Amino acid sequence: GAVSTPEFTIFEDDNTAHLGEELPSKHAVVIDLQTGAILAKPELDFEHPDVKAIAEFAECLALAFQLRDDWLGIFGEAEKFGKPIGSDFQEGKPTLLYLAAIKNGSAEQQQKLRSLLRLEEYTPEIVEEIRALLRETGAEQIILDEIDSCSKRAVELLSRFEKNAYRDYLEELTGALTGRNV
Repeated sequence: GAVSTPEFTIFEDDNTAHLGEELPSKHAVVIDLQTGAILAKPELDFEHPDVKAIAEFAECLALAFQLRDDWLGIFGEAEKFGKPIGSDFQEGKPTLLYLAAIKNGSAEQQQKLRSLLRLEEYTPEIVEEIRALLRETGAEQIILDEIDSCSKRAVELLSRFEKNAYRDYLEELTGALTGRNV
């Protein structure tokens, strides 16, 4: 299933301070992997470097997955993605992709992006207009670079562990979740 995001509304100030901290599914992934790491150890130690590495791995993976999901929400194909393209804009969700565009865009670009929120319908022409604005402001590249950075960090964190089928699986999972391009 998809990672769910909290129900935020885009406010006039487009505040981003809380977004990375409040992805509920991110916390679930971290807790699940951290619990597994603790259970694999002979002693109960939340401060063990392996447990901390797994928790950071999970955080990196969850963020990269969410950023890819946000990117696919406007740049993906509805038939493959499984939800309407532009639905985050239609619902007024402040994805990090949108917020990067607002932060980096000119006043005119910011105004145009805001005017494209909560429309009744997102035609292919409107979606293309949003895509163009996200590219022009550099937001698309910022998010793609962050996905790449988080994915690489996740795999790097796994390198501290013995090479085995479990590590291979987590590396493959990282690639599959963050590299999907539908």
